[in-house]
Amino acid sequence: MLQTSDAVTNVQKFTRTLYDGLAIHVPSQIDFEYIADAIGIEVRFCPIGSKAFTKTRIAQVDSRLSLEEQRDELAHEISHIILHFGSQLHLPPSFIELQERQANVLAAELLAPIYMIRQLFESESMPNDERLAAAAISELFHLTPAMGKARIAKYKQLLWYEHTPQFGRDYDNSMWIGHTRLMFKNGQLVGRRRHID
Repeated sequence: MLQTSDAVTNVQKFTRTLYDGLAIHVPSQIDFEYIADAIGIEVRFCPIGSKAFTKTRIAQVDSRLSLEEQRDELAHEISHIILHFGSQLHLPPSFIELQERQANVLAAELLAPIYMIRQLFESESMPNDERLAAAAISELFHLTPAMGKARIAKYKQLLWYEHTPQFGRDYDNSMWIGHTRLMFKNGQLVGRRRHID
């Protein structure tokens, strides 16, 4: 079986290091204006669309959104400033999509770090029902309901990964055929997993 540390991504490691350095240890301490200030990012709330100005390190957030949506947007724009430099104006659409996906991944982790979600489940303070757990996560981390649901899904995915021996060190190659992932070790098929949309 894989250990937890084997399944931790670089984004999760980065977030944990950042939050430990800022003495952020529980959901109520996640304050994006404080985080932005600590890493040299200016935050502006304006009644226009959210945007990251990477060169000047300004995160502009649409003030017309709900507080939860503003948190989502602020985490996303902070993520762009951390990860990217320059303008998307002349980038091909595929590169823009890549940057947006990267910012979404980091933003989700900044909003509700998996290690904090794990701690909540391990302390048995979370309901076992997935729908109730997503609602509880949304409330604790001040997330939109969609983000709360997505973070519970990510946590479940991590648990599945940790408890599935075909992943991680137990195979050296894999390929997708349609919706099925085939895993190989030493040229032999050792497992398959079907992905359902």
